[in-house]
Amino acid sequence: MTGPVIISTDFHTRHRRQRGVAMIVALLMVATLSFIALGLTQSMTRSVHRAAASAAYSNVYWQAISARTVGEIALRAVLDGAQRDGGKLTPSHPLFLAPVDLPLATGTARVQFADATRCFNINSLVVGPGDDADDADDASGNGENVGKRNAAAVREFTLLATSIGLSEARAQRIANVIADWLDSDAEQGFGGAEDGFYLGLPSPFRTGTGQIADVSELRAMDGMSQQIYRGLKPYLCAHPVSLPSKVNINMLRPQDAPVLSALLGGQLGVQEAVSLIEARPPEGWDSIAAFWAAPSLEAVDYDEATRAQRTSITSGYIEIAATISDREVDLEQRLVYEIGATSDRARLVKRTFGGDE
Repeated sequence: MTGPVIISTDFHTRHRRQRGVAMIVALLMVATLSFIALGLTQSMTRSVHRAAASAAYSNVYWQAISARTVGEIALRAVLDGAQRDGGKLTPSHPLFLAPVDLPLATGTARVQFADATRCFNINSLVVGPGDDADDADDASGNGENVGKRNAAAVREFTLLATSIGLSEARAQRIANVIADWLDSDAEQGFGGAEDGFYLGLPSPFRTGTGQIADVSELRAMDGMSQQIYRGLKPYLCAHPVSLPSKVNINMLRPQDAPVLSALLGGQLGVQEAVSLIEARPPEGWDSIAAFWAAPSLEAVDYDEATRAQRTSITSGYIEIAATISDREVDLEQRLVYEIGATSDRARLVKRTFGGDE
């Protein structure tokens, strides 16, 4: 007679252990597969988001092109109106008063027109072809000064920089640094910086040895801290010529007084310049002569030729700033147009996207 089968306790213990190990392995495999699936999902999600963002940016870019076209049509209308008014442009024109909202195919564009002459042209710190070289360093008047610093412009920049709070020494040093960046020689101005300095930096580079295209390029120059850059930026521009900016006196705002004061060689203080701007006739000065006839300018020593070269009632440059919005994507665009001498044509000289802060 066969007796009962007895299974030892060790067998049951081993069986439970094996089941436990199998469960742990299964859980580890599930966890591993879950992580893989999660990684694949995240990767696919990022790819979808990148594709959507790229498509959205592309769409906004083409919307920006449309905004440019609309802006140019409006600009031509502004210039046609100015032609009928003797070329005079004033802030009272509707397009200069406030931003204009334009409906686009799938978004909107907010467009703001502004005069782009009420500034100091950084590129004027160096003499260019055809410029009057009388104030250039070592002026000889025979074309040898092209590419050399313009001493008169350096003085004007220094006056502008000191009027907004920089010390004279710091202002002169920054002027020399910028001039060294723009000029064509390797001679370092007092406190300036040439290739030898920049090539010694941890990330070496060379000076531009030519005109800059945008004021933001100043940030690469020696001594141009963020604080100094932000302080100077509202008063500077980078026109594609080396001549000083010919300021539209009718477009000056009180905050532009440092530009006017520096243009006048400091003969008119900043507060006096503010008062002069605020006393401007409601429809602007009808002529340059009317501006220079202001009582506060009687003592200012400025020859007639220079008055005609530096002041105007027309705008040689006009900027269109547009913000294009489409769903959750915003794109900023700045267009600068050079206006012909007869104010009957506009040529795009600069286009930038986004800010520089």
